[in-house]
Amino acid sequence: MKKTVIVTGANSGIGREVSRILVEQNYYVIMLGRNSSRLLEVQNSLDPMRETTKILSCDLSQLASIRQTVNIIRQSQMPIHGLVNAAGVGYFKNTIDSTDEEIAQTFQTNALGLIYLTKYVAQLMVKQGFGHIINVASMAGKLTTPKAAVYGSSKAAVIAFSNGLRLEMRPYHVLVSTVNTGPVETPFLNKADKTGNYSNSVQNYLLNSTAVAKKIALLLERYKREVNLPWYMEAAAKLYPFAPRVGDYLSGVVFNKK
Repeated sequence: MKKTVIVTGANSGIGREVSRILVEQNYYVIMLGRNSSRLLEVQNSLDPMRETTKILSCDLSQLASIRQTVNIIRQSQMPIHGLVNAAGVGYFKNTIDSTDEEIAQTFQTNALGLIYLTKYVAQLMVKQGFGHIINVASMAGKLTTPKAAVYGSSKAAVIAFSNGLRLEMRPYHVLVSTVNTGPVETPFLNKADKTGNYSNSVQNYLLNSTAVAKKIALLLERYKREVNLPWYMEAAAKLYPFAPRVGDYLSGVVFNKK
C-alpha cells in the first residue's frame, strides 16, 4: 500500500516540487493549496488519472478552512504517514512600511495556520501510532535581515514550535523535522519583493527548488532533526549566539540583499 503524505503549498514552489517527487517515488499525495484552479493544473500534470493524488483547497489563514480540510482527511480513514508544511507568504519590507494586513497574513499563514493544521494532523498520527511532520521554516528564522523582521519572526516561531513539538510527540512515535533554507528559486521571491531587486541580487546564491525538495522527500526515509541550507548560513547561525556583533554584521551587510 502506498504511504500517504499531506503537502501544503502544493500549487507552486517547494510544495509543488515535493509533491512531484513524492508521486514519482510512489507515495499517495494529498495536495493542499489556497488556489484550487492551480492545484488542479498541478494534479493534471502529475497525475492525470487521479490515481496517486488528491487535491483539497485550504486557506491556512482561515481556521474554518483548516478544520474543514482535516475533517475530509479524517473521514477518508487512510493512515497519514507524513505532513510537509511547505506553504508560506512574505513581504520584504521594513516593519514600519508594512501594512497591518500584511503582518497579520504573514503570521496567520506561516505560523498560526501551520500550528493549527499540524495540531489536527498530529492528533491523527498519535491515534495511529506513527507519522512524520516536516516543517519548512527558513534561515531567516535564525538570521533575520533588514526588511525581513516580520517574515523572519514568523519563521522563528515555526522553529520554536517544531523544537517543542518534537519532544511532545516522542512518546507517540511521531517524528518532527525542520528544514531551514536560504533563498530558493521559486515564485515566492517575486511575490515577496515585487520590484524584483531581491531576486536579481541573489541570483548567484539561489538554492535550486528541486534539490531542496529532494532533501525534504529524503527525510521521510532517513530521519534528521533539522536540515539547514546553505552550509554557510548554517555556520553563521551557529556563530551568532557566541559573537552577536559578527552575526549582526553578517545579517545586516553580507546576507542583506533586499
